[in-house]
Amino acid sequence: LGMEHAGPRVMKISYEGPAHPSLINTARPSVFHPKTDAEVDRWMQFVFSRERTRTATLIVRTRPWREKLINMCEKDDSCHLPDAERYYPRYDFSVAEYLNHTFSIHPGGEGCTRKAFFDSLICGCIPIVFSGVALQKENPMMAGPPDQQYLPSYLSFFSND
Repeated sequence: LGMEHAGPRVMKISYEGPAHPSLINTARPSVFHPKTDAEVDRWMQFVFSRERTRTATLIVRTRPWREKLINMCEKDDSCHLPDAERYYPRYDFSVAEYLNHTFSIHPGGEGCTRKAFFDSLICGCIPIVFSGVALQKENPMMAGPPDQQYLPSYLSFFSND
């Protein structure tokens, strides 16, 4: 391969890194760790037979850049905002939430490999992510709070102002 004199090759693993030949990007670990195909089948049957009792959930810990989204969820009857601070880091709590909801809201400013994103998928809860693409094109470093950058997307999702 012509690399016999190149020296040792260093590879790095990242959750959200840029494209690079020495970087392997991987998804975050989730709460689901089946050991057999039969366990996967049982879980899938359980998930798909669930009756979803609520529309949407927003499971986030309080951060300044999430204030507007949290306020919107609190005012909207279709959005459930559990006390994530109280239960963090108990993952059984978030799994129960995702199993009872049709949609899960994942705020802007979080990476697409957010663990909760994958946990919601595993629970059959459809993740909602918000677009900030136009803002990212204008300013690749995304200066300013994510809350301001994603506000137009939040407003298009919630019916209140």
